[in-house]
Amino acid sequence: MTSMFRFYRTVVRAIENDFGLSLAWRRPAPRQRRAARFALLACATLALLFFNVGVEIGQLIFIVVVLLLMAAGTRVAASMRLSSPAWLWRVPPYAIGGLASYWVFERVAGF
Repeated sequence: MTSMFRFYRTVVRAIENDFGLSLAWRRPAPRQRRAARFALLACATLALLFFNVGVEIGQLIFIVVVLLLMAAGTRVAASMRLSSPAWLWRVPPYAIGGLASYWVFERVAGF
């Protein structure tokens, strides 16, 4: 097992050294540069896409939680036979908008 590991380590080192020397001593061919640019662009695009998808999913989860809390509050109030003011349904959306505005101003002020 150790001899196989030594062989593997030797092969990996040889490949790494050859790759490093090829980058240091000779200029990559135009085809290699195009491939590298494409790979970088593709990776950056995928990373940005998945980051944005994650942010959107987080926003949707937040909205669902707020709506569930509103529904639970309405049921509790109905079961206790409490009457709520007519403006109460407006509080959560305004709270979300106020928090979003705060974050926008905080980020703009940070620049």
